[in-house]
Amino acid sequence: MTEDLRATLAEIAVGAARELRPVPLAGLRRRVRRRRAVRRTAGVAAALLAATSVGAAAVALGAVPGPGPVAPAQPTASASPSPSASATPTEAPDAPVAGWVPGAEPCGTAPVVELHDSDVVEIQGSVVPGTFDVATALFRGGEGGSTLFRAVQTTSEHPGEPAGDGTSDLRVLLLDDAGTVVFWDDPARELPQIESTTNPGSFSTYGLYPAQDCRTGQPLSGTFRVIASDADETVELAPVALGADADAETAARATEQATERYQGLPVCGEPLPEEWQRAAADPDLAVTFGAAGPPAEAGGWGLHLPVTLTASDEALSGLVPQGLAAVLVDDSGTVVTGPDLIGYAGGALTGTPFDVGPGGSFTSEVFQWWTGCPEPPYPQPASGEYDLYVLDRVPATAADGSVALRTVAGGPFRVAYEAGW
Repeated sequence: MTEDLRATLAEIAVGAARELRPVPLAGLRRRVRRRRAVRRTAGVAAALLAATSVGAAAVALGAVPGPGPVAPAQPTASASPSPSASATPTEAPDAPVAGWVPGAEPCGTAPVVELHDSDVVEIQGSVVPGTFDVATALFRGGEGGSTLFRAVQTTSEHPGEPAGDGTSDLRVLLLDDAGTVVFWDDPARELPQIESTTNPGSFSTYGLYPAQDCRTGQPLSGTFRVIASDADETVELAPVALGADADAETAARATEQATERYQGLPVCGEPLPEEWQRAAADPDLAVTFGAAGPPAEAGGWGLHLPVTLTASDEALSGLVPQGLAAVLVDDSGTVVTGPDLIGYAGGALTGTPFDVGPGGSFTSEVFQWWTGCPEPPYPQPASGEYDLYVLDRVPATAADGSVALRTVAGGPFRVAYEAGW
């Protein structure tokens, strides 16, 4: 995507006489009021729906808000997969596109990445490559790689509690194989919001950027580390493959699996499906809560706890999931909590790999906001005792090279729940 396209988008936006969000050119670090994350969002899985518009914010799974907050990453070496040798622009860095103005700092720098888990804030989500259609104002994740969607947010480390001082300086970086910043979510590069010319009333989402090397304007090509930082938290998100490293089949499979992972969860108001009961008894990856054991209380707003995942009877490898889903089930066997329509963790992966044999284990975490059933009469779970189940699916590769969603399950764990809504 070139500067010509940016200019075209701007002209369309002006022609529609729509008020655009001003680009804060005076400062590179935005100060955004961070709410308690009570917004509804379909999470990363919705952003990955290849045939669905995140721009229309009417994804079948729920509304997708604009990007969450951004802070300068202060990138330590992580265990993420090494970027490919092709993680360099298609042209040499000293051959910029004609008329291209190199990006502002941190573009072109090589920060020292020091990953750190905050006690106050939690960064969730991913950078999604895809294609932006100007006429329809739709972004299609998983198709092509000319556009990047920053489906990343900062929320509270502890659901229901304030996320720091209420402001955010979230920043997202893409690093090449030399550790150099080749892209960051520079407000000056963000595509303006426009209205569809084929479906009036439908607008593109915020958080879309041309997939260009910030130093040269050349299309990005390679596999890049994704570093996100806000306040005192710095994390590595799932890597992004673009250009020569992008594979349509792999992207389609990832889209399908992320969507299936999100949509395949138990349904609030219905009995816990037998398939999930069997999964809890014999999962591909069993969930335990460590030496301290499972929690005695489920929390009033949500649950965020570290867990250990142990492979059952086969070797598996992949990327550690960002936040595993959980449900509360009453004594009649009915699911009383709905899907997480607040966080961005659903369907998203970290940049940390796992590779375990039968009986091998690795750490992950549960991140689940407690919500009621999404269908009328929208009942909220009442205070009382319930069975807690951790139930999810995670893409993993077997020893034979096959990639499939593997069940991740644990429970039932008896917990007390005190309604917080």
